[in-house]
Amino acid sequence: MLAVKGRAMVNLDKGWGIREDMYRVLRATGTVDHGLFKGSPTVQEAADFMATDPEILYMHIIKDENADVVGTFPGRQPVAYEVVFDQLTDPQVQPALLDRIQQDSRVWINTMWQDLAATYTDEASRRDPQLGWQAVVEEHDASMIQTDEIEGLHHWRNGGDMSRWEAQPGDRTVRVQAEDHAPGGEGVGYHDLDPNTCGGEGGVDVCDVEGAIAVSSVQSGEWIKYSVDLPRSGEYEVSARLASDGAPAGRIALEWADGTTGRHDIGNTTHLTRAFDLQPLETRHFEAGRHEFVVKVDDDVAPRFNLDLFQFDLR
Repeated sequence: MLAVKGRAMVNLDKGWGIREDMYRVLRATGTVDHGLFKGSPTVQEAADFMATDPEILYMHIIKDENADVVGTFPGRQPVAYEVVFDQLTDPQVQPALLDRIQQDSRVWINTMWQDLAATYTDEASRRDPQLGWQAVVEEHDASMIQTDEIEGLHHWRNGGDMSRWEAQPGDRTVRVQAEDHAPGGEGVGYHDLDPNTCGGEGGVDVCDVEGAIAVSSVQSGEWIKYSVDLPRSGEYEVSARLASDGAPAGRIALEWADGTTGRHDIGNTTHLTRAFDLQPLETRHFEAGRHEFVVKVDDDVAPRFNLDLFQFDLR
């Protein structure tokens, strides 16, 4: 707390059971107003705790079963309510209740993964803010958003184009979505070994992964063919945006039309579905124009990853 004093607020999540211990640390460090306690105890229990110190900041979590507690706190009100919903028909996300919350408190919505705010996720926001952050602000009155994409949210709030988030200016970055494989079907555009896990009829497993549209259920021995159109000649860093929860999480080979092949271990991004990240694969020279490549999943390391896109950055 001394390290963040005067610099940040701390979300004291999952700590209601040790709130007194946390409070003593905050009091000793002069940072009571830097910590946001949160939980879903009874109204009286939360009110009693808030009454012990006027500096305590408390947020009440509401779901389907306790949406009716809004407006029933005696005395001082929670500074915010975390509104958790997996359906747009849930009582806690209806306009009248959100309006009631805003009379005394803020509306906090968590977009880190699905079912915390229906399908409004960080990953969906990267594709289109109307599928995530913009929707929870404009349609559900969020005044506080919990996110793992802090820089991305800042970029969007400042009017940035999310389709160009984490891209270089101009035409220096080109992306190929993993689902946009070459045409031709099985044995031509791809080779897929397992039944489609996402409800489709055969073909590459393309799934909604917490809002990201990604190639999933990857199997050893599978391959996918792609093409990329590069507007400028030069040295490019080739990366893959993916999610994995182990190391190594698999090994892929990139086979290029000139006959060269690079093999790359997939690293750990900390979570198979909720932590996509760019991983550098290789740097190579390309002439301007169209280039084809095949991504093969090696047999020697069991694959456990979801693949979102490939990114080509001109150095």
